Amino acid sequence: RRVRRVRKGDGVSIVDLFSGFGWDVAAHELGLDPIGLEMDADACATRALHGMATIRTDVAAYPAERFGKIEGLIASPPCQDFSRAGKRGGLSTERGQLVFQVERWVEACRPEWVACEQTEDVLPIWEMIALRLRKAGYRTWTGLLKAERYGVPQTRTRAVLMAHRDLVPHPPVPTHQEYVF
Repeated sequence: RRVRRVRKGDGVSIVDLFSGFGWDVAAHELGLDPIGLEMDADACATRALHGMATIRTDVAAYPAERFGKIEGLIASPPCQDFSRAGKRGGLSTERGQLVFQVERWVEACRPEWVACEQTEDVLPIWEMIALRLRKAGYRTWTGLLKAERYGVPQTRTRAVLMAHRDLVPHPPVPTHQEYVF
């Protein structure tokens, strides 16, 4: 089991908030080694089985400043309160408010780049956060991406926020055809 204690400036370059499993599989394929912050015990166990560095913690309670400046920040906050299949509590719930952790972590760690995804109903929130990131010197892109267009065997639409301090982010070029019912 890989669990790390982090001290400010100890060389962590990419942090994955609400890490689960998905983003970091791709990161490892690219030769990157993010450290994940995740509260769910099963997700932490799955990450450990695959050799992924993980801190089991509540992202909202963890002191972001422990990391110091980082290269990248990945975030996929819990979607249950925004999902059309869920109770739709949105921002009125504590879990729904977790989408704003992105801003707290950007302010504390000043990453070079940021990549976030969530259910499509979060797009207006990502757009608001993108505006704030632009005011903080980032260049941003927000939009909706269809998962099946990128080889994911699901027909889900995801709201995406990308930000970079120097480069202008663009959506990825689709690699697959859209599924038409």
